[in-house]
Amino acid sequence: MKFRYSITAFAIAFLLQGSVLNLISIFGVTPNLILCLVTGFAFMYENNYFTVFAAVAMGLLMDICYMPYVGISAMSYFLICLGVMSLRTLLNKERIAVIMLVMAASTIVFQSLVWGISLVMGTAISFILVLKYLPLQILFNVCFIAIFYVAVSGRVIRYRNDRYYI
Repeated sequence: MKFRYSITAFAIAFLLQGSVLNLISIFGVTPNLILCLVTGFAFMYENNYFTVFAAVAMGLLMDICYMPYVGISAMSYFLICLGVMSLRTLLNKERIAVIMLVMAASTIVFQSLVWGISLVMGTAISFILVLKYLPLQILFNVCFIAIFYVAVSGRVIRYRNDRYYI
């Protein structure tokens, strides 16, 4: 994917995350579009060091605009991106179920990292509150990453395994 398309995707996700999605939230939960894009780009594209840069930049923007401390989301997105990039070599990127499982794990790790770092910084957020919204957050993120995968998989996976692709 060209950098201009991914920059545009991250910019649109940033604008939607802070404005439109809050208006249509269900039970106060919305999908984390930036986490979905970071996970999707890191998992599907080779030579994706731009994704690491975009993850940190988007995390810093999210922190500046919406968080009490700067750097929590940036560090969490960075660690998620590196973890997904390392998993990419072990897992089959041609299967939609694999990326959905990676997205679910990324959501759990991201929410745990944000909660843990916020706790260290002095914000008293109950872990039970995080667990309360986590299943719906996972569902939204997995649904979004499935739509994202279907939309861009034709460009990413150029030659699918003929006999073994299901």
